[in-house]
Amino acid sequence: MIIHVDALEPREAVRLPREVYNATVARKHAKVARNFVEADALHDTITRAGYRVIKGPMNEEILAKEYRVRLKGIDAPEMGMSYGEEAKQALRELIGGRILKLLVYGIDPYGRLLADVYADGLFIQEIMLKEGHAWHYEHFDPRPQFAEWQAEARITRKGLWASPKPQPPWDYKREERRKKSCTH
Repeated sequence: MIIHVDALEPREAVRLPREVYNATVARKHAKVARNFVEADALHDTITRAGYRVIKGPMNEEILAKEYRVRLKGIDAPEMGMSYGEEAKQALRELIGGRILKLLVYGIDPYGRLLADVYADGLFIQEIMLKEGHAWHYEHFDPRPQFAEWQAEARITRKGLWASPKPQPPWDYKREERRKKSCTH
């Protein structure tokens, strides 16, 4: 999943590159002066540095840093898999537009933050598992409550568990890699 963090939040602000800050200020001035060509060029400078300008709750512009996050201990169906779209939509509904709290464990091999994620006090991995939107990824996270939440969904046939034999994403990805290596 991708999240955006207010770059002026104190813990982020200390990492804000000076050129991004300057481009943001200059872009605001260019927009006030209705110089949209300059504003667009400055926007490109901001996005190339890994930042975005997003609309806040009061329609104000917020400079935000983009982060890719992997939810620790779970693996949801991939797009193209049975139940992939439903799982993506469920996650979007759980986190969309909400202030998130992340407990970061580290960075995975793909450069994503590996984290437990909370939205409005709700533990996102717990909900995803209990509603059958994801598998417990025991190999990388043996927390027993994750196994319990998955078992709960499986017994009640929620979400992906409504299917008699749902394919785990790690098996699907392995098959896809094998198919690609056979065609090359």
